[in-house]
Order: sequence, then structure tokens, then C-alpha cells
Amino acid sequence: KRGLDLNASKTLYKDFMADWLRDKKTKVKPRTLETYAGLVKNHILPALGKLELGEITPRSIQNLYNDLQESGRLSGENIQKVHTIIKESLNKAAGWDMIIKNPAAAVDRPQAKAAEMLYWNDEESRQFLTVAQTDRYYHAFMLAIATGMRQGEILGLRWQDVDLKNRMISVRQILNHDGKTLEAGAKTESGNRSIGIDKVTAKELEKLRHRTNEEKMKNRDIYDDHDLVICTVLGTPVSPRNLNRSFYRLIEKAGVKKIRFHDLRHTHVV
Repeated sequence: KRGLDLNASKTLYKDFMADWLRDKKTKVKPRTLETYAGLVKNHILPALGKLELGEITPRSIQNLYNDLQESGRLSGENIQKVHTIIKESLNKAAGWDMIIKNPAAAVDRPQAKAAEMLYWNDEESRQFLTVAQTDRYYHAFMLAIATGMRQGEILGLRWQDVDLKNRMISVRQILNHDGKTLEAGAKTESGNRSIGIDKVTAKELEKLRHRTNEEKMKNRDIYDDHDLVICTVLGTPVSPRNLNRSFYRLIEKAGVKKIRFHDLRHTHVV
């Protein structure tokens, strides 16, 4: 009488979520979809996946949040993402008359404590860059500290977007987290911006461009030219995983405080 599809309400949540993630492919960026899929697979489905849509209650959802908070498996920010995924997916199920109402709507959004901001002081930054100077990806670390650019923005930066004469960098392309896909634009609309660089940074980039041109000539028969500032010896994009591996190795070698690559943005601001 209320329009509920009784057969649909017996759909297992894990099966519904497979379709929900497939539908999301055309609506969110690949990296966002990758994050959603990881949270669904590793944290949501182990707790709710075997339940039918009609069996999911506010209590079962709250129990999941409690377990995630008590175990410390996820940060508060990611638990909030779990809440967003569950609420949005069940809202879709309710909109399609597979369930009468969304049980997640009755559950409070989990709170997230602000994480401690980590950064290097000037001495630590200099110490790290001194050690990193002979590393192939030195310029990626230098750009992060000097400009505050995100990792994806640095790895997607093209020479056509670098104006060394006027010492300006334009953020117009990013490398996806998969290390293969180059996307037009920045992570956010406001991320499309121009950044001024100092004389030292401009001079270092000029040296890098000279090295890149030499590699391009040396490997011209097999060079895969994407016009990237930070690239492999054959011109292909640098995997974020490989860059992070070099970053942590150099941190240990330099003997400075261990931070994430993303924390170099905080270092720039400070």
C-alpha cells in the first residue's frame, strides 16, 4: 500500500552497493571513486554487506561507527566519509522505493577531531632539500615546499604552464592518484590558479628543463612526451607511490621529523 517493492527490499546491501558504485563512475572523479570503493570494501560491507536493505537499522549503522571509532582503524574524517556513503546510498534506495525510509537519516554524523598539523621549520626544510638535491625527484619536493602545490598538481605540471621569465606557474592539470591518468583542472575549482615562484626556484627549474631536453633527445625513439615537468627518464608520469617511497627514504637519510608529502603544504604556509 505504501509503494514498497518487497522483493527489492530483500536485496543484499553488498549487491546494492556494487550498483551504487558503478553509478558513481560518471559523477565523481576517479580518485574519489577509488576512496569510496576502498571504504565500502574494507569497512562498510564487512559490517552491513550481508544485511538486506530492509534489515538495516539506525542501530546497525551506529554500531559500525562505534566500532570504527573504538578500534582506531579509521580517522574521524574517514568515518565521516563512511557516514556520507551510507546515508547517500540508502537515500537512493528510499528514493527508488526499495525501503520506506532511510535509516541513516536518524543517525548523527560522527564527529572528527582535527588532526595535529605537522610541518618542518626552515632548518628542517633546508636539511631535507640538501640531502634530496641529488635525487631525481628533488624538484618535486622543492616545488611542494616553495609553492604549496599538491602532489597531484606537481606530478601533472606541464612545461607549457611554467613561465620562467615572469616566474609564474599555472595549475591547469593534475595526475590522478593511480599514477597514470592526467586530468584537466585542479582538485577543486578554486585550485585552478597561478603561483609566483622565487628566483632560486626558477633557476632550479631551468636546470631541470635542460636535463629533460637532454633525456628527450637521448631517448627520442621511445620517449613518451607529455610535456611533464616531473617525469621519468622516458617522459612518462611519476607514480605517486614511487615519489612517496623516495620521500620517506630521504627523510630517514636527512634525519628530520617524519611527515607526509601533503604536510609540505603546511610547511610552505608556515
